[in-house]
Amino acid sequence: MMADLARHLRLARSTVSMALRDHPDIAPATRRRVQDAALQLGYRANPLVSALMANVHAAHPVKHDTALAVISEDSGPIEWYRRPLLDSIHAGIAAQADRHGFLVQHFQLADAGLSPARLAAILRARGIPGVILAPVACTKPSRFDAWDDFAVVTIGWSVLNPRLSRSSFHHFQNMLLAWDTLAARGYQRIGFVHTTEQSQRSALTYLGGFLARSYTRPPHDRVEPLSVDVATSLTAELFRAWKERERPDALIVTDAACFVPLVQQNARVPDELALVALEAGSAPAGTAGIDEQAPRVGAAAIDLLIGQLHRNQRGSPEVPSCVHVPGTWREGTTVRPGVPA
Repeated sequence: MMADLARHLRLARSTVSMALRDHPDIAPATRRRVQDAALQLGYRANPLVSALMANVHAAHPVKHDTALAVISEDSGPIEWYRRPLLDSIHAGIAAQADRHGFLVQHFQLADAGLSPARLAAILRARGIPGVILAPVACTKPSRFDAWDDFAVVTIGWSVLNPRLSRSSFHHFQNMLLAWDTLAARGYQRIGFVHTTEQSQRSALTYLGGFLARSYTRPPHDRVEPLSVDVATSLTAELFRAWKERERPDALIVTDAACFVPLVQQNARVPDELALVALEAGSAPAGTAGIDEQAPRVGAAAIDLLIGQLHRNQRGSPEVPSCVHVPGTWREGTTVRPGVPA
């Protein structure tokens, strides 16, 4: 028990408890001494007590002035958390932080005069211990480099460097859900229209899921995916030529805000072509597709970050963690109704 360990070391129980949690208020030499003794004596924390205390803290979060930072590195007139889909991620971040008793402060690293060094100084001065790097429009390394001073996580796969723990949409599983729902409703030639930009943001897992299912089909039922660099590169002429060549009877798309209207203008949906959006939250009303559960992705980022704070972990971890949040099917008028169970 912890009391025995404290008596053995002639230390206060509170000191032993903090040392076992690697708390920075305890001198490094004392932490090592306590942890070595715990290992030698075979001490293990009681998981039932730990779970009980976690429930107590969850039920009665301590409200305080400590803030967590959300940093965006995108520029533009609209804050990242006011953009479609990202606003739902932000709602999950804010709600989950509040449940744990934290405030949330936003910083735009692209703002004039706000260098990474200046931002790090502001965070230290305000006593902000943890940072979430918001998703960015194009995959790129982060400019923020003061990792060793903060617990840091990110959302999605647009920030690839440094290696960070992250929460993410389960792109691969969402693609399988879209495909399997279409297949269950009798569609045979399922196509995929996507941007290379979005494929990179999904770490190629949208495309991987599509190809995994495609190769379960006979060769004559496989549809070559249509890829464009960015959503605005897809013209009506390009889409019609692809449709005539590949003859799909169902279509899964990324970048729904651009692709769904274009497809509806150039095909009879759903009579000629079923249409499914992988990001139904940003698709026109009535579009069938995947609800990505964006608020849960934001909440998962907060849980990862607070877990790091509880373990006093700072900087880029040796082995990052990733929480994938699976989406759910959203019914719509762009696909034939399913047969009731």
